[in-house]
Amino acid sequence: MKIFQPKMNRKGALELSINAVVVLILAITMLGLGLGFIRGMFGSTIEQFQALSGQLEEEDRNTLAQSPDEITFLTSKIPMVGRSKTLYFALRNNQAENLEFQIKDSFVCYDAISGEAAANAGEWITFDTYDKRTIAGTASSVMPLTITIAPAAIPTIYSCKMEVPYPSGAEASEITDVYSRYEFEIEYSK
Repeated sequence: MKIFQPKMNRKGALELSINAVVVLILAITMLGLGLGFIRGMFGSTIEQFQALSGQLEEEDRNTLAQSPDEITFLTSKIPMVGRSKTLYFALRNNQAENLEFQIKDSFVCYDAISGEAAANAGEWITFDTYDKRTIAGTASSVMPLTITIAPAAIPTIYSCKMEVPYPSGAEASEITDVYSRYEFEIEYSK
């Protein structure tokens, strides 16, 4: 006695495979077209954002350069998320002759809101900028400042200052040996 085995419809199975391949090719094509469309739409938006960002940076630099203050930052409260941030500041020579200023060692953080952070504020935050800068009389120089926070730093608000000593050859004050002082805060969050 023969056991009944249905015959496979090979023609139908082949048509099903061809249809699956066609649908797959159409899906990949549509995905590629969709990604190309999205990139075209947002690619110009990204370029516009980069142009605007560059324009804002140039406006910030002009604002700093035109300030009459001896030390100028755009803000006295600097938000920090992450370990490093670069921003700009300006130093103005208010005297008539060209002067060379010592800048790099002018920064220090000396206090913080939380107790442990206050004890280590000076070790946890470092500043990097030019060592020296010669500035023409009655002119400003805009410089980058990179702030780096150590991994051990506690998220809190740090009190910092920039004290620029009188350059050699400048008319020093009889009261202090500091040309200018600027106090600011760094609000650090991980």
